[in-house]
Amino acid sequence: MVSNNKKEDKLQKKHVLAIFNKIIVKQVILAIVFTITMYFIVGSSMAPERVVVKIGDLAPDDIRATKEMIDEIKTDQLKEEAIEKIDTIYSVETSVQVKIKNDINRFFIILKEIRSMEDETHANRMEHFQKRSNINLDIEEYSIALSISDDALGTLENNVQDMVSQVMGMGILEEEIESKKISISRSFEELEYLSENVKTLGISIIEKTMQPNKFVDVDTTFQKRQEASDQVAPVVIKEGQIIVEKKQLVDERIFSLVKKTGLLKETEGPDYRLIIGTIIFILILEALIVAYLYIFDK
Repeated sequence: MVSNNKKEDKLQKKHVLAIFNKIIVKQVILAIVFTITMYFIVGSSMAPERVVVKIGDLAPDDIRATKEMIDEIKTDQLKEEAIEKIDTIYSVETSVQVKIKNDINRFFIILKEIRSMEDETHANRMEHFQKRSNINLDIEEYSIALSISDDALGTLENNVQDMVSQVMGMGILEEEIESKKISISRSFEELEYLSENVKTLGISIIEKTMQPNKFVDVDTTFQKRQEASDQVAPVVIKEGQIIVEKKQLVDERIFSLVKKTGLLKETEGPDYRLIIGTIIFILILEALIVAYLYIFDK
């Protein structure tokens, strides 16, 4: 019984050795060994050392750029700074000033016509004035306008037109209206040759007719800022340049650059894409060697 078992073992060993002695088996084993060896050689050279880092971490070591690339975040920051340096551009609508001056001229023409109605009572002239006036004044102000002397009226008209030209010529923004009214009121108060009633009337006429005539020139402002942005050259990171030094804080900008280098290990475990790519490369290389041997050295 024992001798039979020994004979069976010898037969099995001979059978195994016979299999391994076959050329095809030797070739398969050689191919496997070659593939594994090449994988470790090629894989180590193809796979750069990956780093595990996230925003807020300290860099474990100096990290250099693996290729030339654009620092988009820094470039965008420089563009924003260039845009902020361009002041908002305004345009003055001269047509608004012309309309205001025409309204004031018309007001004084109407006023002079009604003042010339000497056969009418003051009450009738007040009624006509209120109906025809293109500037909405208080009753007391209408009365002052009809009661002051011709000289005072002429002086008032000249001062009103002069102040409108000065203020509107520089342009008034919507948000500046109230401050300009205060400024005009102070200017009238300083005119000592005018009575208090005339000053009040002049201030009211200007306040009731004043309008903003200075507006943001959106198109020109955008164009100038776009030109300033376009003049900013992209920030280029050269190959081999240090992106982040060891123990330096990793912010959003540095993290994006490290990610661009391909050195960032974003997932846990092996990099299956790299493994498959390496194996495919080796198999292609082996196929070329076999094809060469088959064609030129059978």
